[in-house]
Amino acid sequence: DDPEDFVDNVSDDELMPEIMKQKPRESDGVDSVIVVDGVPVVGTDRVEKLKNVIRKTFGKFGKLVNEHYPMDDEGKTKGYIFLEFSSPENAEQAVLAMNNYKLDKTHTF
Repeated sequence: DDPEDFVDNVSDDELMPEIMKQKPRESDGVDSVIVVDGVPVVGTDRVEKLKNVIRKTFGKFGKLVNEHYPMDDEGKTKGYIFLEFSSPENAEQAVLAMNNYKLDKTHTF
């Protein structure tokens, strides 16, 4: 039994070094995420079509591992999205190639 004022000063790294090496860090994946602005604002009825267009347009730069389409209270997209690629290099290629890309006559990324 430990005394009442006992303080455990063993760090997690000392206690379980192999597990701590696998622990995700806040910065993991950040370099692989891009924000795309100028995306069409659409209602729920057209979100799937928008996602397909985005996947086709951005998928040519590499594998998309995550997509997030923020929605407002009415269920419409907010005009920007977050895309995560499988590598930072793919994300960088997408940014370089798609900056000022005209999706259509009213939407430019």
